Amino acid sequence: MPVMESLINKVIALILVNSSKSAYLRLIRKEKVLKILEAVGMKPDKPEANFEATYAYSLIEYGVDRPRVLLEFFSHEEIRKAYQNSFNDNDLSLSG
Repeated sequence: MPVMESLINKVIALILVNSSKSAYLRLIRKEKVLKILEAVGMKPDKPEANFEATYAYSLIEYGVDRPRVLLEFFSHEEIRKAYQNSFNDNDLSLSG
């Protein structure tokens, strides 16, 4: 009987993981975000109200599990400055 129970438990676990895969992946992603925020000394609920903190928080929140090339794009000075101008001007167009 214990072998059958072990098999049943594995089957149930696999069904749950696969049926709620998106929820499971969101949970894992959220855990990664929290660990990174904690590692850099940021609070998980919201960033400070300055550009550097907001930019860093956004990179962490939206950059987890993204390709390296995409993350490196946001490290370029001209990209950061465009976002900073947009932030300072409260202009979502990034035209600055």
